[in-house]
Amino acid sequence: MGRRLEELYKNEAANQIEAVRQNILVDMKEVHTLKAENKTLTECLNYWSNLALKTFDCLSAPSLRDELCAVATALIGGDYVIPTGGGGGGNESDLRWDGRRPDEPDFVFQRRCFSHAVKYITTKYSVKQNKGRSR
Repeated sequence: MGRRLEELYKNEAANQIEAVRQNILVDMKEVHTLKAENKTLTECLNYWSNLALKTFDCLSAPSLRDELCAVATALIGGDYVIPTGGGGGGNESDLRWDGRRPDEPDFVFQRRCFSHAVKYITTKYSVKQNKGRSR
């Protein structure tokens, strides 16, 4: 009877140890998942904060502000301009040309157009640094 009781205790202890190991593995998987999610959110935050800083820089200069508003308005309005010369045809195509995604809310589309306009203006007017030695 003593050996049987000892064996039951050993089995119960082994079961408890295995349960703890399983919980640790689950917790470690959750930690890795949370680390990956944190990294993604940090990259997203950095992207949007850099875009906000570039936007403020563009809005501070009147000439850039006017051009930024013109580009954003053209993107949001989707003004169709028929190129002169060349053949092709008119505006009878049923294909999407305005860049809007299906089932995209208006404010999301407008925000995306504005961010593209900011990227366009900042790359257009950015000062490129010369590589190499300076004199």
